[in-house]
Amino acid sequence: MVAIRVFLRVVPCLRLTVRPRPFRMGFGAKAASPIWIGGFAVTEKPFGGHVPVRGWVAVFGASLPQFACVFALLAYGYNLPYAVAEFQVPVTALSLAPAVYGLFYAGLAMPWGMLADRFGCRFVIFMAMLGVGLFLLALGMFAEGPLSFTVLYGAAGVFAAGLGMSVIPKLVAGWFPSHMRGRGILPATVGGGLAGVCSGLVIPDMVLAFGWRGCFRAMGFGIVLLAAAALVLVKDGRLRDAAESGPEAKMAAVVGALGGRSGRRSSVSTILAMPATWIFGIVLILFNVYYTSNTSFEVSALIGAGFAATTVGLFESLNTAATVVGQLLFSPLADRFSRRRVFAAMLLVGGFLYCGLYFVAGLGNEMLLLAYAVVTGLFVAFVPIYQNLSADYYPAGMKGSGPGAVATISLVGRFGGPLLCASVIANSANGMSFAFLAGGALLVGGVVTLFVLPDPKRAAIGVMRGAKHGKRDLKH
Repeated sequence: MVAIRVFLRVVPCLRLTVRPRPFRMGFGAKAASPIWIGGFAVTEKPFGGHVPVRGWVAVFGASLPQFACVFALLAYGYNLPYAVAEFQVPVTALSLAPAVYGLFYAGLAMPWGMLADRFGCRFVIFMAMLGVGLFLLALGMFAEGPLSFTVLYGAAGVFAAGLGMSVIPKLVAGWFPSHMRGRGILPATVGGGLAGVCSGLVIPDMVLAFGWRGCFRAMGFGIVLLAAAALVLVKDGRLRDAAESGPEAKMAAVVGALGGRSGRRSSVSTILAMPATWIFGIVLILFNVYYTSNTSFEVSALIGAGFAATTVGLFESLNTAATVVGQLLFSPLADRFSRRRVFAAMLLVGGFLYCGLYFVAGLGNEMLLLAYAVVTGLFVAFVPIYQNLSADYYPAGMKGSGPGAVATISLVGRFGGPLLCASVIANSANGMSFAFLAGGALLVGGVVTLFVLPDPKRAAIGVMRGAKHGKRDLKH
């Protein structure tokens, strides 16, 4: 009876095409594996069989919010010494500002995702970038002490939460079918890498030329201009109105048949009742333990191991460049194979390699260390893969709030990672011992992803359980 209800209610509203065999889609790519309902293969044909150029432009426009978000975060470190000197306070007096920024950035991802589900990614990206720019502008104009500095910088983090995982997977999924999202998300990842490169080249000169206040004012005004550019470039795709590809057709069918369309309460109750949401959140907690340990302690640990600051700087640059290359290699590869298994394999290999950094640093060979930076960077290019994977678990009406909920859960690792890593370093004779914590977190995350995290093709079971759990909310 349930199967009949699913078939009758979903086929008309999702415009499914019932075919006895899969067909070929645009760019010569083969369609994703069909979903079998009632003995028929259910497939899709979005945009008449191809992804329009407007889709690539829209996703490229999503690199602008990534640039703004990373640039605003990196600006704190460059401006901190000058702000401390003006306020005549110790550095610790302003150390709370990035913590508050990070708290809001991860903690408010789900509300911004819900806004994206309701109003679209274009509206959310514009409003979020506008808010970040205006509060950075206000920081440069009105900050008079540590309290006002922390409040204004934290307020920028409130809006920065709408520029990451809460919108990017949904925007990409709106234009690209499941088997093309690994390639489709790559233009959006350009902004973060570009911000990492430009920050070291531009921000120090801006601080010296205009002071830290002038630097924040210039950054705020520039991000407001980028918000206007994003409003022109970004556009929500139409694939959400067609049949979902791959496993998402089954999930959309179950949610639709049980009455859970895209209402705010039904989405929240369904998402939080899905096992995949919490398991994926645990995986990202472990990933954030690695990431925050890496960004907080890697440079100081390598210098403490006896390497020159210039060598460590080159190590970081090569590692970042290799990560970009790894994204170009493995993100499209995940389109051809199981995205979950590719992500798990990278976590396992990356964790093993990062544990090995302890022994490589102990040898004291600079050339070997730099070569190891390239190898390690290739296998820690996780971001585009796990962002796309997070969207695979949710139907179209939940692709903002679903990944946003996962990002919110991962907040535990973002804050607990540095504390745990500092404790490990404090209780060991060698500062490089943090590599075992960071690499071990990746290894555990890989095991959880491979053996515990359900495949998206089976995640419809979790959607059904969540929908039944919130049955009253799912009724219109």
